[in-house]
Amino acid sequence: MPFMCPIERLAKEEGIEEGIQQGIQQGILKGLRESITEVLEIRYHKLPVSVSETINRIEDVSVLKQLYRQTIIVSSIAEFQPLYQPS
Repeated sequence: MPFMCPIERLAKEEGIEEGIQQGIQQGILKGLRESITEVLEIRYHKLPVSVSETINRIEDVSVLKQLYRQTIIVSSIAEFQPLYQPS
């Protein structure tokens, strides 16, 4: 292993930590998206492709968490759709 000065080592460690955090964030996003889609499919049997595509484009964890909660209480896909569409 080549010699690394303390600054290089710190930069490498910070890069690794940042990569780990990004991976965790992506995993959370993926899990929420899959959960929303699964609940909607279970409740309403057929999910329009446009709904799943839109859900998969959402990058905000708090928005996805709110949508997940809403999947449990809405009475139809039509009631759910305005909740995730940008204003």
